[in-house]
Amino acid sequence: ELSLGCGITILGAVFIPMLLLSLGGVIWGWYQISEQHRLLSTAEQTNAVVISSSVESQANTGTRDGETFYTPVVQFTFTLNEENYESTMVSPGRDAGPHNWADEMVREFPAGRKTTAYYDPADPSAAFLLLDYQTDPYLWIAFASLFAGVAVIFPASFFWPFPKVRAGMAL
Repeated sequence: ELSLGCGITILGAVFIPMLLLSLGGVIWGWYQISEQHRLLSTAEQTNAVVISSSVESQANTGTRDGETFYTPVVQFTFTLNEENYESTMVSPGRDAGPHNWADEMVREFPAGRKTTAYYDPADPSAAFLLLDYQTDPYLWIAFASLFAGVAVIFPASFFWPFPKVRAGMAL
């Protein structure tokens, strides 16, 4: 027979780490959102030329089905203040995704194309091609918040004084 102390220990061993990991996910997502916003709001534009464009695949060995992620590798160059820079970042905040997304990026930026690049004035080598927000950090926050809610509500339900409803009692 389990005592109340044993139940609290089990709940704490499972749900406290779950809560801490969830809060870490929220903090990481918030950091990604603020960094993405900083990059996009302070970015300056310049002319660039695409040198090469290809899709690389990477198998995710952490899943049972071996899901594969695809990265558009669009290498481009640009010159600022007589200094040459090179980058392969298509968009801040996202570097891999489904095959059709990576293919679309490669088709949009073929080798030899002249395009606009955006760079961080504090670090011009951190340049990218698409000036748009990615939803990935928002999804991190949403899922982490859901897990944090479960980590708080589920253990609390063991101690909440729910009213007992008698069988056959009419509402």
